[in-house]
Amino acid sequence: MNDNWLAKEQPPLFLGLEKLPFAKVEPVAIDEQANLCGYQVEGDTVRFAVSKEKFPRCFHPLIQLYFASSINGWEKAIGDPEWEMKMEEGESSHRFVLDLPLAALLEKGPFSFKFVTGESQWLEVSEASPNREIIEPGRYNLRFDPEAIGNRIFRFEMPSGQSLARRNFLTWDDGEHRETWPLFYHGDLLELYSESPMGAMVEGEQTIFRVFAPRAEAVKLELSQMASQAVFVEHEMVRELDGSWAINLPVNLTSHLYRYRVEGKNHDEGTAFEADSPVLDPYAKATLGKNGPGIVVSPNRFPEPGERFSPPMMSDLIIVEAHLRDLLAHSPLPMEENDRLGFTGLRRWAEDQGNYLRSLGANAIELQPLQEFDNSSKEEYHWGYMPVNYFSPASAYSSNPALGSGIEEFREVVSAFHESGVAVIVDVVCNHVGVPVHLALLDKIYYFDHDESLEPRNWSGCGNDLRRDAPMVRRLLVESLVHWLKTFDLDGFRFDLAELLEIPLLEEIETALREIKPSVLLIAEPWSFRGRLDSRLGSTSYSSWNDGFRDFVRDYVLGKGNSEGIIHYLKGSPGKNYAKPEQSVNYVESHDDHSFIDAITENLDRDGRNPTTLDCRRARLALALTMVSQGVPMISAGQDFLRSKSGVSNTYQRGDLNVLDYDRLEQFRDLHEYSRDWIRFRLSEEGSLLRLTTYPDHSFWEEYRPPEGSAIALLLNADESMGPQKLLFAINPDPDEAILPVMTGRLGPKQLLATVDKWAENNLS
Repeated sequence: MNDNWLAKEQPPLFLGLEKLPFAKVEPVAIDEQANLCGYQVEGDTVRFAVSKEKFPRCFHPLIQLYFASSINGWEKAIGDPEWEMKMEEGESSHRFVLDLPLAALLEKGPFSFKFVTGESQWLEVSEASPNREIIEPGRYNLRFDPEAIGNRIFRFEMPSGQSLARRNFLTWDDGEHRETWPLFYHGDLLELYSESPMGAMVEGEQTIFRVFAPRAEAVKLELSQMASQAVFVEHEMVRELDGSWAINLPVNLTSHLYRYRVEGKNHDEGTAFEADSPVLDPYAKATLGKNGPGIVVSPNRFPEPGERFSPPMMSDLIIVEAHLRDLLAHSPLPMEENDRLGFTGLRRWAEDQGNYLRSLGANAIELQPLQEFDNSSKEEYHWGYMPVNYFSPASAYSSNPALGSGIEEFREVVSAFHESGVAVIVDVVCNHVGVPVHLALLDKIYYFDHDESLEPRNWSGCGNDLRRDAPMVRRLLVESLVHWLKTFDLDGFRFDLAELLEIPLLEEIETALREIKPSVLLIAEPWSFRGRLDSRLGSTSYSSWNDGFRDFVRDYVLGKGNSEGIIHYLKGSPGKNYAKPEQSVNYVESHDDHSFIDAITENLDRDGRNPTTLDCRRARLALALTMVSQGVPMISAGQDFLRSKSGVSNTYQRGDLNVLDYDRLEQFRDLHEYSRDWIRFRLSEEGSLLRLTTYPDHSFWEEYRPPEGSAIALLLNADESMGPQKLLFAINPDPDEAILPVMTGRLGPKQLLATVDKWAENNLS
């Protein structure tokens, strides 16, 4: 209700056009109204409130919460004690509150506000908030209105046997005036869940198909025996009580093609049924392409691997992030052009004793997404961050999609890397999907995150965030990851925009994967457009990309940093974000944004194709900092020979700029070998001081700084808690000489390992 209800009797509200009386209608208590509206007026005070019930993740000892509004500069409130919210007094309190004088707020007039954490994560506005205002579709603020202090929020209890899982109406009828509003509560819908097996399942001489489409009115299975056969045979599927549709055909349909047609009424934006649009089974184990159809795959093609590969521990990893086609396009290894497009070429590349990765000495490769994505043709260059199916390997990388050959071909890729001791991590996108949006054709509001106005939430920037609180969405994601881990013996996953998955789902994924492979490596991209979660990963085994390291080191090598900051990152970024050093993945370049050399070059337009001498020295310094810092070092493929994207920042469609130029490897071989030697040292017994699994006592470190400038020297194992060997790392990014007060007598016998120009000849190289 927009107006205050001042009458003593309950408002004349009914369910449906037939005016069924609700079991109960009652005003919401003042504290609960505050939880919905964000504030309550008590005498001369306005109490702004955030409840634990609505935002449990905010009630963490390390999280600070602030009141931000149009009257205090919004984000300027972050870190300001005047606007910090405090735990409400009382043993049973579960709210953060901030009390402000009503008189002062009345002078401001109505205004907009919101709540935000100290990490700049804005809390979502409740769909039920009567004072919600639209910023843009899917994004909202709250509105402070001192006149809205009476009963205007009511709770109703459904009549017996009724549910809001399907569309209904709320009816107002006071005898003189009658009005109806569409009524839909996705909470009832989200209670629907199926435990039955999903997808196309061959069991002896029968094939079962099952798909979850809880509000569809009809689902049809279409079958074709051959890829070249345009005519599909239609079969009516049967609705099951749990929201699934199924059919059991008494024949082994291995290798047949299949797809669904889903029918239903589209009353509003909450559904997107299109009977004319074929739907790719979300559980299809192989597919012809982004539009489908899926391929019925025999269970014999998914044998359990004998002995699973054991990857290095997270603290011992050296990761190279790479795109399949970037590695292959200009590889000097002889192969057919078609092989350079996919898994068969990557397998040959991995088997080659002279490949770039072996030369570098890294022990883990992180491959950009490989699940079926929305490319327009096999030849199109695509980063893969727009998946359309979570189970099937990308058909664009398969030699014979009609046979689902990618299943065996990618298994051979992983095996080839394992033979050379390299762990395989795959980048996965579990937060949004590409086009066509097959899941929306099954049930748009069940599978995708919407508010109560049926506006899609868009914290991914792609306009179709998956609904992480829908049980069948969670099941789909978890089971797809389990399938990839079991089928291909992968060693880990990197989760794109993991903040959108949130801690409960990440923990569910972690538990399921560790039951299969206890050594699985899990890495989060810890942000989204909504905020960050790296500070809440400490109790998990997830590591996360450290963009603070990236940004600081880029500035530091340009002489814009400070000694305190670089020491913080060399020590593994200790603080609230990480519980142990290995949770920080340190990098200065990834597939996103400018390549490192373009970001720091002295050349115009950030064009690092012809780097200056100073550019090269800075690149060496950045690589050394990445390798010597506590945590997990990650480099982007080609970074070690100064891969340039000609100054272009966003290159997701530019295979011509992302491709590895192996002639450039020869041109900058000295930097490649410098990187290789750092990797060798870090992975050696002598380099164990750089691979700490816990944060040491302060006495482990000894710091040396000049009175001015950003040069530093850091002595590791100063207290000899890890034996007699020590390691001194000294750097100076400034053009002027720096005198550091190093106590050389503390070092014992000394051996020079490396300078910014080269690795010492008398060492491991």
